[in-house]
Order: sequence, then structure tokens, then C-alpha cells
Amino acid sequence: MAAALPEPTGRGGNPAAPAVSVIVVNWRREEATVSCGLRVLAWEELSPALFVVDNGSGAAVVARIASQLAGATVCASSSNLGFGGANNLVLDDIASEFVLLLNNDAEINEESVTRLVRFLENRPEAGVAGPVLESTAPQHHVIAAGGRNVLRYGRTHYSAAERAVELQASQPYSVDYVPGTVALIRCGLLRRLGGFDEDYFFSGEMADLCARAMDAGFGSFVVPTARAAHDLDQAGPLRASLYPYYSLRNRFLFIRRHRHRTFWPSALWTARGMLRWITSLATGRVALARGLGLALVHGLRGRFGAAPGRLS
Repeated sequence: MAAALPEPTGRGGNPAAPAVSVIVVNWRREEATVSCGLRVLAWEELSPALFVVDNGSGAAVVARIASQLAGATVCASSSNLGFGGANNLVLDDIASEFVLLLNNDAEINEESVTRLVRFLENRPEAGVAGPVLESTAPQHHVIAAGGRNVLRYGRTHYSAAERAVELQASQPYSVDYVPGTVALIRCGLLRRLGGFDEDYFFSGEMADLCARAMDAGFGSFVVPTARAAHDLDQAGPLRASLYPYYSLRNRFLFIRRHRHRTFWPSALWTARGMLRWITSLATGRVALARGLGLALVHGLRGRFGAAPGRLS
């Protein structure tokens, strides 16, 4: 049973506060961030508070974003804080009951966000809710129907086939985690948990947060009637080079946080990492092999946070 949360700082204490705040993190994607922010500001029924956090792009970029997103709160970090650190930066400034994390390469309409809000309002045992993620036009196929156990699976996003029963019935269902691409979270819960663990930096933060939420008595759910589009083509080459490093290394951080007394997860991911490292070398993918090798060394030695400069 979910533990009681403190009275929301938004509608509970200030009826004029918005029900939802939206956080969009910018890192080297100014145009995408502005486009994403303009879509959010066009919502009429929810009238969300929009927070844009720039991760070390410089004063000129921050000024341009602020000039194009009138009505948004634009915050700047002097350095790249990673996904969790950027969201944590504005957590204390949020006065709403719910906060929506929204990637600047993702799009969700107001109707779907409203459905997520209504779900959390009606399900006190739920702490996090997310939509089904689809590819952008013209395919519109499901690319993520929620997240599953990151210690057992290499591919941690459920496919449409794996959750076909719930999707066809349009029934919300429990998942191990909601991808941070688009996720609605209770602000009171997020504060109680101390925000995101910044040691992950990139990848794994939501799996960790949802695991801690579950320990506190709050589940994570996907609401099939809510849909969002994620444009993976916008991610660019940096994600392709950095993600394998963080994805493998942060498995070891998750183990330290949640399964430190269990031997098999560390042995499993060491073996998987070694196999992929050898395969990468054998097929001439030297950069990938270097990233995977560093991920193994850093993960096993407990070196977390931002990747070394030669990877980024």
C-alpha cells in the first residue's frame, strides 16, 4: 500500500498553481527545444508551467531560447549535469502536483497528458505514469510499451507484442519503469525520494527512480490511451557512441543501489559486456569496443557520473 504523501505544494496549497509542470532539458539541440517548448505552451486546458534547463550550452543559447519561449522559466547550468542533474536543478521551483519529463525530440498532445494526470489522480498507489511511445510519421509503430527489469534484459523496452493484451484492451498496466522520454511523476514523491540519482548521468535514472518509488509503495504504470511520438532520428551520432557506454556501466550502478547483496547480476553483466566487447573488436568496431571496455572497468570499479571526455 502506498504511503501517504505530503500535501501537494501546488493545488493543495495554492489553487492558482498549475496541475502540471513540464521540464525540457536542452543539450546541443536548441531548435528542437524551442519547437518542443512552443507545443507545450500552446496547451490550453492544462496551462502548464514550462521549465527549460540548459545543460551548459552558454549564455547566448540560453538567451535565444528565453526570447523564443516567452512564459517559460529558462534555467542555465554552467556545465552538463546529465539528465538527472538537469531535472533536479529546478525541482525545488516546481509548485504543481505533477511534473512531466519531456525529451525535446518527443511530442505528446494535451489530451494524452490529461489522461496521464487523471490516471494518477484516481490511482493513489501510482507514483509514475507514462504513455505508449511510438515512432514518428509515417510508421507510427510502437517503440516502447514501458520498461522492464534492467538487470535481466538487455533490451529493456517492452514491444507491442509483449503487452498486446493490455494494449488491445486499452487497460493501464504495471511496469518496472517508465522511460524518461515522456513520464509524469508526482512531485511530492519525487521530492521525498531526493530527486534523481545524478551518478547515472545518462541512462538508467528512471529505472532507478521507479525502483525507489516501488520501495516506497508507489508503482509505475503505462496508460495505453496516452500516446507520444519519439523521433529517434534526432538523437544524432553522440547518442549512438555514448549510449552503449552508459547502458552497460550503469547496470553496475543499479546493482550497487538495489542488488548489492546478490552475486548473479554483476556476474551476468560482466559476461555480457565481455562478449559484446570481444564481438566489437572482432568486427572492427573499435570505438564501440573502447566504450564497452571502459564501461566494464568503470562499472566494476565504481566510477560513475559523466563519461570521460574522449567518449563525449
